[in-house]
Formats: sequence, structure tokens, C-alpha cells
Amino acid sequence: MTISDLDGQISFTQNTPLKRSLALEMISLDRIQVKNPYLRLDTDIEKLAQSIKTVGLIHPLVINTDDQLIAGGRRYSALKFLGVDEVSVHRIDKDVKEQELISIDENLVRLDLTKVEMEHALRRAKDLYEEINPEAPKVDLDADDKLIEKEMEAHTEGPKSFLAMAAEKTGLSPKVIKAAIARDERSSDTVKKARSMGIVSASQVGEMIKLNQDDQEELLPHVQGKTVKEIRSIVKEARQGGLKQALKTAMQRQSVPREVKLLKDQVKKTNKLLAKMLLEELLYAGEDQGMVVRSLNELKHNIEAVLSHYEDDTSYRSDDEQPVVQ
Repeated sequence: MTISDLDGQISFTQNTPLKRSLALEMISLDRIQVKNPYLRLDTDIEKLAQSIKTVGLIHPLVINTDDQLIAGGRRYSALKFLGVDEVSVHRIDKDVKEQELISIDENLVRLDLTKVEMEHALRRAKDLYEEINPEAPKVDLDADDKLIEKEMEAHTEGPKSFLAMAAEKTGLSPKVIKAAIARDERSSDTVKKARSMGIVSASQVGEMIKLNQDDQEELLPHVQGKTVKEIRSIVKEARQGGLKQALKTAMQRQSVPREVKLLKDQVKKTNKLLAKMLLEELLYAGEDQGMVVRSLNELKHNIEAVLSHYEDDTSYRSDDEQPVVQ
């Protein structure tokens, strides 16, 4: 769904009717200037060119009064690939901010945007939308998500909030959109670069941005391999007693091995399954009984071997409980 779908579609510029500022005309493709940083010019061009060759150009390019391309970067590249001389365009007469918002509007639904690019586009679109529509409810990045949803439901007059518009347009929840905008607005440039390189995840950054940007950069080398929960703990302590103390405490705190975390879940499931088998007397006596018994004995042996390392630790059982390891 893009700005080119003119009839009744969701658009960030819907509060300023597009039809009144659109004029369809034919111009030389060579006249069109491509300077817009939001345009996607090199993604699946040959596939799109084949579609245009087969069914024609369904959605005209969008240009401004100076022949600069505002929306339709991939279509433009596909037409160039096909060697087309003249093309139908919609010419718009909008101010610079609205032109930029139109460009973002189209590209937000493109699947080839990276996550970091998407977050930046959402943030920029929010800023432009709220400037163009000053009466629209403002996005509060610190507001409670449930409260925001209630306010969106209660808002029936005037322009919708950017979160409401973006949720309708992208299919993302207001909570996800708000978190994406916060990551772009509050992350340091170094953290953003680490995100784009896959060094840190969106969830990890979501915790890191609770610190100022200098502390984010100091924390960055220490977050690799850590869970979101572990990072949250470091950030919480850093906000109370400073980052250096939080990192010192984290280094002293032994990290739980991945295998132990996996074992915790498996033990819970196994105990539940064994309890059900005993309760319902689901004991197997078929031809594979020997294999089942051998597997259980092997499990018992491994459990006893592991427990032997903890036989002096009484912190996990009550005083009147018999020792697990005999």
C-alpha cells in the first residue's frame, strides 16, 4: 500500500487530500531527477521489469514540480532497465516536509528495508507527521503501552496519532512501533552500527537505551553473549550505582551456562511427564521395554553423577528433607 494507491488508502499525508495536488502527465524518463535518499533503486528490478512488460505500469511514478522523483524508485529503475522513453507520472505540489513524508510512506511497506532503516524511517515519519499535523496526539516514548492503546481507542476526532496511523499502515502493533522509534531516537551511533552489523539485537538495545549514550557505548563491549535479562540487570544496577560498579558486579557474578538453562527446562518437562506416567500407571511392557529401562537407568546414572557434585549443598532442600544423594 503506497502513496500511488490513491483511492481511500492509508497514508501519513491523508489529512491533506492528495487528489487535489496530483496531475497525471507523460514526460521523458530522462527528465526525472533521482536525488531522494529514501528511494529503493536496486532491489528485484528484473522481476519488476518483467511484470511491467507483461501488464504495464499500474502505478505511475510520483514527482514534484522540479521533476524530482518522490516515490517509485524501483519502478523507475525497472523502466530504465526496459529502455522506456516516456512514462506516466503524478506530479505533486507539496512542501518539502510533505514530500519527504510521502517518500517514507511508500518505503515503510517495502520488505527489503533493514530493521535499522525501518526504525529510522519510522522515527523520521513521526517527526514529520507531528509537524504537519500539530493537533494530532503526540507520541510519548515513556508512556505505558496499555494507556496508549486506551487513548487511541478513545480518540475519535481530529487527526489520529502517528502510532495509530503507522499501526494501520504497517500491521505492526503500537507497542512495537513505539519501541522501534525509541531505539532509533535514543541509541548512540555506535550502538546503531552494532545493530546493523548483527552484534547486538533489538531486544538487547531496548535495555541499553535506558542508559545515556556514553554509558551505552561503554556497556556495548560487555553485552555479547548475555541474555536480555542479564543486560536488564546490569542496566538497572547502573542506573542506581553507576555503570562501572554494575559491570564489576556482573563480572563477579558467574554466568549461567547455556546447557544449564536448557537442562532446567528439560528437567521440568521430564518430571511432569514422569509424574503423569506414575499417576496414570502408563508403564510400558512391550517389546521395547528393555530399551526404555536402559534409557531410564542411563538417565538415573547421569543424574546421580551430577548430584554428587552438590551433595554438600543443603540450600536447595528444607531441614527435614532427606538428602537426595545417599
